[in-house]
Amino acid sequence: MSKYFRLGLIAVIGVSCVLLFLLVLASQNSTFFEKYYTLLLWLNSITALVFLGLVCVLLYRLYRRAQKKKYGVKILSKFALALGLTGVVPGILIFATSVQFLHTSVESWFDVRVERALDSGLTLGREVVENFQSSLRKKAHAIANEISETPPTNWLTVLDAARERQGLQEAVLVNSAGNFITVSASSFRSLVPSVPTNRVLQTVRTRGFWQQIDDEAGGMQKARVIVPVPSVESIASFAYRAEQPDYLKGRSSVLQPAGSETVFLEVVDNVPPSLSTNAETLMNGYRDYQEMVLARAGLNNIYLISLTLVLLLSMFGAIALSVIMANRISQPLMMLLEGTRKVAEGKYDLIPEVKADDEVGELARSFNRMTEQLAQTQADLVRRGAELEQAKSYLERILAKMSSGVIVLNNEKKIISANSSASRILGIPLTDRLEVEFAQAIPGFASTVVEKLITQTDERTDITLQCEYQRPENAVTKQNLFARATRLPIGDAQGYLIVFDDVTALVSAQRTEAWGEVARRLAHEIKNPLTPIQLAAERVEMKIGDKLEGRDKEILERATKTIVNQVTAMKQMVNDFRLYAKIGAPHYDKLDLKLFIEEVVKFYQAAGVRIDLYLQPGIPPIEADQNQLRQVFHNLLSNSMEAVPDKDKLVVSIRASVVEDEGNEVDGVELDVSDNGPGFTDQILEHAFEPYVTTKSSGTGLGLATIKKIAEEHGAMVAAENRKDADGRVCGARLTFVFHRLWHEQNRPN
Repeated sequence: MSKYFRLGLIAVIGVSCVLLFLLVLASQNSTFFEKYYTLLLWLNSITALVFLGLVCVLLYRLYRRAQKKKYGVKILSKFALALGLTGVVPGILIFATSVQFLHTSVESWFDVRVERALDSGLTLGREVVENFQSSLRKKAHAIANEISETPPTNWLTVLDAARERQGLQEAVLVNSAGNFITVSASSFRSLVPSVPTNRVLQTVRTRGFWQQIDDEAGGMQKARVIVPVPSVESIASFAYRAEQPDYLKGRSSVLQPAGSETVFLEVVDNVPPSLSTNAETLMNGYRDYQEMVLARAGLNNIYLISLTLVLLLSMFGAIALSVIMANRISQPLMMLLEGTRKVAEGKYDLIPEVKADDEVGELARSFNRMTEQLAQTQADLVRRGAELEQAKSYLERILAKMSSGVIVLNNEKKIISANSSASRILGIPLTDRLEVEFAQAIPGFASTVVEKLITQTDERTDITLQCEYQRPENAVTKQNLFARATRLPIGDAQGYLIVFDDVTALVSAQRTEAWGEVARRLAHEIKNPLTPIQLAAERVEMKIGDKLEGRDKEILERATKTIVNQVTAMKQMVNDFRLYAKIGAPHYDKLDLKLFIEEVVKFYQAAGVRIDLYLQPGIPPIEADQNQLRQVFHNLLSNSMEAVPDKDKLVVSIRASVVEDEGNEVDGVELDVSDNGPGFTDQILEHAFEPYVTTKSSGTGLGLATIKKIAEEHGAMVAAENRKDADGRVCGARLTFVFHRLWHEQNRPN
């Protein structure tokens, strides 16, 4: 609400109060009421309309705020409604009560009994006045009778005496023309009384009398009665005599008769003050009552309109003030609500200071203090969170760089954390199996570990075990895993930490070392007697061959040949043993793998073997021993040729490509050699690189073992698998090498 609008509203409220006061004042003052009531009524009506417009503007603004869903409009509406009802409802009740009371009061003014009492009082007053006039009329008749029996010359004396005797104020004799004959008065002010009109005299002739009460100055009333004087006919008219006799100094005037005509007597007497006052009061009350009876409906309407205006102005004022007060009261609360909402959103801005010494001001100040504390606490939490996040990130980097796999289980033996090495070793994306039971996520590995954990009773002792694990994507090859498990407190519960390594290469190296020692001993122990055996057999054949004939000679030659062939084969086997045992450290040099492969395969291609090359351009040179790699290729190609004896059907594929890391940087060279032979059997594939594992009748099983040993000396990884077609059938064998030792100029030997 703008400042000017609020000031205008307050001004209208002040004007309304002033106009209502004037309207009430006008209702109490009849003169002021008659003069200004209509004007005040119109002014109050116009003010009510202006007030209504302002209230409508206020309510419309409140409605628009509710439509726009502005923050705090709900509490503002509730405050405005509560305060508005607090002012409006009592106003309506007072209005209804006032209208009912007004109607009852006005109706009580016009009670039938009151009206009857007023009528009875008026009748009684009239009867009292009538009795007074009747008494005065009797006195007039008595004096008239005396006058009729008295000669005209003595009328003044008789009239004066009779007036004093009867206690009258005036007594006058007039003729039929209305002229005075004689006058008797108690004071000089009555020497010239009022002249009766012809109509009055005619009434006397008709009715026999005429009477009337006149108002005098000073609030006095006089009763006048005119009666005819009986038996006075054709008397001489009197003329007014200018000279004043002696009795004029008293209380009377003298008229001279002017001719013969009817004489009338008029007597005047003062009405008693008590009678006149009471009669006048009664008449005024009756008149006012009748006026009120006639104005009853209008009076009801006037008061009803006034009350309605008061109600409307009060209601509008209550509504306007309720909105103003609600806005004033709710403003600090809305600021608190807004501040609370911001705090909930993580914004700890202080709300504007509330300049009040009440509870709301104290609440706002307490809120600001709390916000400051929360901001400080939040800053501490953020700092500690950053430290924890940094420590966590540091730990995750350590775990990520660890070659060992790490798995953390909760008390329900569900996986809650695992590093990348664990996924790599197990061949399972463990990040997709968090919150999954360990036994369900890694059944082959978990069964052994969980069994050990269950049987372990000493919580302070670590569990160490070694087991075989078969990767999901390889149904043949098994890994040797060395695992260590220990109990780990996680919050209030008990968890488990499992650390394991793939020791397959270590076990294989141990086996290779053992087989190398065996090969050296076999080569030493077997080679020495082979030459004498061969020489002895040949000497026997040479000495006795000419002495034998026929079948005996044939048997000797066949036996000698068999011995020589077997000795030759054993010598070859001994040479293989010696070669396997004597593979030493390679002599590294720069090797262009692309040129090297093309050089090696051209001899086999010249012999009619189909070798397809898929060599990616730009392959970087590697560090390698050419002689050892040449031996690797000869072994592989020889195995392929032995697997497919018909060289016309043999197809060998050699692929070489660059290996990139996550940053798209060159990380190594991948070499893939495959053929279209029968592939490896499951038994061979499981132990492909172990010595003396072969399906050949004359083989030693050292070919793939030698290849792996040379690859490991070059820091390369080697894997054997079967090629499969679209139907999943084996269609050949494949060996894959990954060389990570790339040639750099700084590696050049001195």
